[in-house]
Amino acid sequence: MQKYMDRWTVGIDFGATKTVLTYKAPGEEDIIDWNHPSHPSIIPIPSSIAYGDNGAQAWGHDIGTDMPAHRFTKLLLDDLRAFDPADQRRIKAMVGARSLDLPPGTNCTIVVGHYLRQLRQTFEEAMRVQWHLPCLPPFDWWFTLPVNWSFEAEINMRTAVEAAGFYERPVDTVHFLSEAEAAMAFVASHQPGIQQVGETVMVSDNGGHRHLSWLMGVGPLAVRQLTMVTGIMGGGIAIDLNLYDYLVKNIRMPIPRVDTVIRAKKQFIDPEMPIFVGNAINRIVEIIVQSITAQLIQVGERKLPPICILVLVGGLSRSCYIRDRITQHIQQLDHEIETIVGKDPILAVGRGATLRGVAGITPQVYDSLHHYALAVPTRGADNDQAYASSRHPVITPGRRYVSGQRGSFVAEMRFDERDVVRLGVLRWTDEPGAGWIAEFTCDLSEINLSYLNCSRTRGVTIYRLDIQVQWEIVVTIRRALRWVVRAHGIEVARKIHPIEGLRPVQD
Repeated sequence: MQKYMDRWTVGIDFGATKTVLTYKAPGEEDIIDWNHPSHPSIIPIPSSIAYGDNGAQAWGHDIGTDMPAHRFTKLLLDDLRAFDPADQRRIKAMVGARSLDLPPGTNCTIVVGHYLRQLRQTFEEAMRVQWHLPCLPPFDWWFTLPVNWSFEAEINMRTAVEAAGFYERPVDTVHFLSEAEAAMAFVASHQPGIQQVGETVMVSDNGGHRHLSWLMGVGPLAVRQLTMVTGIMGGGIAIDLNLYDYLVKNIRMPIPRVDTVIRAKKQFIDPEMPIFVGNAINRIVEIIVQSITAQLIQVGERKLPPICILVLVGGLSRSCYIRDRITQHIQQLDHEIETIVGKDPILAVGRGATLRGVAGITPQVYDSLHHYALAVPTRGADNDQAYASSRHPVITPGRRYVSGQRGSFVAEMRFDERDVVRLGVLRWTDEPGAGWIAEFTCDLSEINLSYLNCSRTRGVTIYRLDIQVQWEIVVTIRRALRWVVRAHGIEVARKIHPIEGLRPVQD
């Protein structure tokens, strides 16, 4: 059992409707798809959570039919605006009244954090039992992020992951990568040689919530995204809503439940499927093709290498009918593009996340066009209302950085007890052009000011407080700086914000 105490790699694809967790145990050859112990034959796991009257939580497969489940919580991190109020009402009627809702007194990061904590704890306990582990080994956790998420959504997801306890053990590491990178890692592993250096590959992610398309360039060591994402706010859910409308209007079901809709949708694998099912699907296929066509146009406009492969991933890509329709359209547009579908496309991104972690690819190195520094307030002895500040450099042009790189420093902060204490992030290219690009407020409510060194000037008390500042460079879909500020062991500020001018170094 000693070999199983080495590092494990775990990939998690938290989806709008389903969640996939895959892992690689030390000494094992294959990536393993994990399924919930109570439903060992069913993969993936529903992305749902329910709360009992006493605060007890049920999640995934364990939610009983009599328990109102909170579904589509991932959408609340960023995408609730994707559904207009009418669509939200239809989804609630079809799936459940608490879909797209949160319990009172919570927010999206709390609820998603509860779900991910249940996922983590259940997985860890299952591994301990299945592999007869005396204690938990160190884990490298790899989470996927949608390529078109806003910066705020990425922050929300990171906050939920932290709330779920993935950072609690110092021996564990947490990583984030785009769903695009994960999909490409999966294809490269399962069909080696299909991607050649210098080629352009299109990825079409047809999920439960939406369809997205983008282009990836194949480099000698890694792939990179070449174009902006095109797509629609729809996918499997959009098909369900189309079927819902038909069942209500033509079959006069007062409240068609999701199982009725799913039974109708399953007929899309039948060549003799009802016309209304085909119509519901064809509307989405047509929009998917429009999105793919937009990517083909970008190839010509940007003079990129021709697309050689179209990779289909996501749960909707399991449909033979949808795959055939997309392939037919692509062949009409460009007969040299080969369509590739994994063995089980709904698992592709989750497996790719684990593969990316196992590969141990050398981290991308970056340099910066700009200087970045933290400005710490230092009220002067003359008690001027305008703050002076000390400048603490963090990023400097000419140096090399990698995602996850961290640093720390100690600074003295001087302030008046009446002040709102703010720290500022500075950016500049050449002196004296330093600009204040972000700020965050320090919450000193838990700091006992009576224990601080202070001085009395013109009837005003100026306090001195040493703060410990930790910073981290974060590169996933975007580039960002994360800050955590502590004083007397108490966290007084936390901030993450985007940065510009961080460029990959081409060796």
